[in-house]
Amino acid sequence: MGDNEAMVSGECTAAPERMVTTGSQEPAAIFVARFDRTPYTGQLLRNSRGACPVRMWIKDPIAIFAERAGRGVVVDDGRIVELVPFGAEPAARVDQVFDASRHVVVPGLINTHHHMLQTLTRAHPAALNKELFPWLDVLFPIWAKHLNPDNFRLATRLALTELLMSGCTAASDHQYLYTPGLEEAMDIQAEEAAALGLRITLTPALST
Repeated sequence: MGDNEAMVSGECTAAPERMVTTGSQEPAAIFVARFDRTPYTGQLLRNSRGACPVRMWIKDPIAIFAERAGRGVVVDDGRIVELVPFGAEPAARVDQVFDASRHVVVPGLINTHHHMLQTLTRAHPAALNKELFPWLDVLFPIWAKHLNPDNFRLATRLALTELLMSGCTAASDHQYLYTPGLEEAMDIQAEEAAALGLRITLTPALST
């Protein structure tokens, strides 16, 4: 599997202390998505410390992107510790069972190229339906005038939230615009990613 979080839709409200990882050295992730087009209300499983059950069986998904896991997976203290095959049950007790019978379980997706600062202006009327360089001619003056730490934080938070809702559990943002006052852009992005529980690769770039 791909990244290092496990995402499920449910009511668990865990403290953001540690991401879900696999028991092996290779990071892995699962994303559990509703199959019936209802709004997604997923949450990241994190280390519980009293806020979440320590051991959860994500049970009987419609489909799962893993071999020998027809009956789902078991997550224990933030780690995927067991694949449950058809005809079997978890080898050890579980604290909670998540009914995944209307869900599919897939690896968490990884977005390798994003420009999160653009999130707040992507529907600007003056920039719609333009080729790249005319589009940049419209938006660069707007970014130069209005991009400050508060707006950049909002843009990052919105972009990361949309990624999580679409199944991405890791992202790389190519941040290339540093207006006066935005010298701490990388810190802002790290803070927002940590708060939402999404892995991020910080990629400062030069803009000339």
